[in-house]
Amino acid sequence: MGPAWTERAGDWGRQNGALLPLTPGGEHLLTFNGWRLRDGRAEARLRLEGSTGTLGLGIRLGGYGEAGRPTRGYLAEVSPEGAVQLWRVSDWTLLGQTALPGFTPGAWLTLEVEAVGTTMTVTVGGQPVLQAQDDTFAEGEVGIWSYEPPAPTAHAVDAFSFFPRQVAVEFPLTP
Repeated sequence: MGPAWTERAGDWGRQNGALLPLTPGGEHLLTFNGWRLRDGRAEARLRLEGSTGTLGLGIRLGGYGEAGRPTRGYLAEVSPEGAVQLWRVSDWTLLGQTALPGFTPGAWLTLEVEAVGTTMTVTVGGQPVLQAQDDTFAEGEVGIWSYEPPAPTAHAVDAFSFFPRQVAVEFPLTP
């Protein structure tokens, strides 16, 4: 994946310019190194094929525990049925959900999750579809999260960007 990414869970690879889980089933998580985002947004162009699993974006992630799964942060994910859900991952509290009208499995879509203060907004194809309030986590990493892909090529991401508004940076003090 290169020095910009950490594989927290599962094995990831590249095929035809897209990032994808290399094995079916299980959890696959990549996080972007070097940034602890407070306020900002992450955006990815992604595709889901098959009848199981979810694919999404994590924001304000941290505290990686068992098998690389974060114990802090938020996850916005899309299911093969076209449901969009926003989770607080520390206790898997569902903060909101909605259905995407006209969702087509296997078609590429752009998913964004933005955190500003206590407000999380999920956007699909440039249209806000979900908004929730939660003050549990104020900062963390951003990442791509695939859950239970039915086949190695079923979940794919061919573009990823993040746009920080506020970044947590630590500078060591030396005498």
